[in-house]
Amino acid sequence: MIDPDTFKNDRDYRLISYAERERYITAATTSLPESVPNEYREFFTQYGDFRAPGFVLVSPHYDPREMYYIDTGYGAFGDLCQGFGLDLQYWFPVEHYDGFSYAVHHRLPDGTIEFGSYDFSNQAYYRGPFSSMKEWMASHARSS
Repeated sequence: MIDPDTFKNDRDYRLISYAERERYITAATTSLPESVPNEYREFFTQYGDFRAPGFVLVSPHYDPREMYYIDTGYGAFGDLCQGFGLDLQYWFPVEHYDGFSYAVHHRLPDGTIEFGSYDFSNQAYYRGPFSSMKEWMASHARSS
C-alpha cells in the first residue's frame, strides 16, 4: 500500500488514515467483479480517503443510498458504461471527478489491469494508465 509520507509536502493531496471494519468493507463490495484487484479493498483497511481536488472516492464510508457508496456507485457506473457501449465487467470506478471522468481499474482482454484517470466522453486516459492504484496515487504527489 502507498506510504502516507508520499504526500507530506502537498496540501492538496492527502491520505486519510482510518481503518474501516472488515464487515463494512465486505458489505460495500459484494457486487464487485473478481477482476477488481485486492489493492482496492485493502486500501480501506488502512485509509478512509484519498483527498484530492475534484475527487470523490467511492468508498464504504457513505450511506448505501448515496452514489459514492461502492455498490451503489458501481451500479450507476454501469449505466454510464452501457451508454458508451462499454462492457462493465472490464471497468470499475474508484474515484469520480465530474461528468464522465473517473479514476478506474480497467481489465484488458488479456487479463492485465491498468489504472488511471479516464474521460469516458473522449475514451482516453488523461492521467495514466498505470499498473496500479498505488502508482496512480503517487503520480499526484509533488516532489519536495
